[in-house]
Amino acid sequence: MLQNLDTAMAFAVVMLGISLLITVLTQMIAALFGYRGTHLLWGLRELLKTIDPKLEAQAEEIATRVLTHPLVSDSVFSGFGNSNKYPLLHRLTRRWRLASAIQPAELIRVLVLVAAEPRQTIDAFLNQADPEVQRKARLLAEVLRQVAPAEALKAERFIDHISDATQQAVGSVEAWFHSTMDRVSQRFALWMRGWTVAFAILFAFGAHLDSLFLVKQISSNAEVRAKLVNSADAMLRTASAVAENPDLPKILAGAVAQLKTKEPDATRGIGEPPTFQTRDAAAAWFSGAAKGDAKLVAEFQQILNDSLKTPTSTLQAQANDIKRLLGDSGIQLLPSPYPGIHFNGKREVAGILVTAAFLSLGAPFWFNALKGLSNLRPTLAGRSPQPKAA
Repeated sequence: MLQNLDTAMAFAVVMLGISLLITVLTQMIAALFGYRGTHLLWGLRELLKTIDPKLEAQAEEIATRVLTHPLVSDSVFSGFGNSNKYPLLHRLTRRWRLASAIQPAELIRVLVLVAAEPRQTIDAFLNQADPEVQRKARLLAEVLRQVAPAEALKAERFIDHISDATQQAVGSVEAWFHSTMDRVSQRFALWMRGWTVAFAILFAFGAHLDSLFLVKQISSNAEVRAKLVNSADAMLRTASAVAENPDLPKILAGAVAQLKTKEPDATRGIGEPPTFQTRDAAAAWFSGAAKGDAKLVAEFQQILNDSLKTPTSTLQAQANDIKRLLGDSGIQLLPSPYPGIHFNGKREVAGILVTAAFLSLGAPFWFNALKGLSNLRPTLAGRSPQPKAA
């Protein structure tokens, strides 16, 4: 039984290692093509068209101006935004000059600065009241009329005061902003998922990685199996470094402190953050601490987006660590001699397709699988029969 568990652990180590290499590749692709900025551009363009159809013709231009504005763009290429001074660099770096995150307050301020031509239209919808706030105000007015009919006039004045305040505090931009950012995140995740599946197929067929042969190789070679099992903890640590920023606790504390300074009333009940090693756990804690305040949670997520950016050099170092861990185990991932584009019958193709399906599950799946098997192993090892004394 322990041998079967070790075989499963060793296989999970290999799948996690390769999945992490694919994750590094997808992160490099995202940086190379500026996917975060381009998807945010799409979202902002759709936001402007949804708020006011009159802006459809200028939506692309306005969104680009907003996301490449020096006050918003976090790119090192933001200085090449002047098309007259740097015409060639202006065209070549457009994708990378786009901001990867923006807050609603920043969006409203920069909209006023960049939207010079359709200024009247911009001013008109920036001063629109949040329809949800208006709906609640009307419900409140109706309740006051029923409870205190004699005070109906005061109630109307009170509701008018609330409505006037909401026109300055929350416009149509903010009313649609958070739902639009959710769609942007989903769209970005879908594209990254597509790249993951594509790399999984390319890696499986390019390396002739047959899962059926791999399991047989691991189960029949005790030395290789032992090395892979012993490298499980190191692979899990490497996976954490690839998936999360090692300075996450410090970044989390800084994000909470920044929000407390910016939103003192909304964050009054939020205490000091515990120590988290994963972003999902930190986000779940903050959502609970903020009592589901969508605006506050969105601002928190955007601060993390700005802070949790991994340089390409770091990604390359992480990829080298993964390859070293797999290489030290002695596992044979590539067939020798390499057969090129020729495959050894339907059985090998079936095994490669299984590998592609396994790798398409992604690094988070294999991380959780390996962690679960690692936690199970000490218990099972304790129950294994001990050899009898001579």
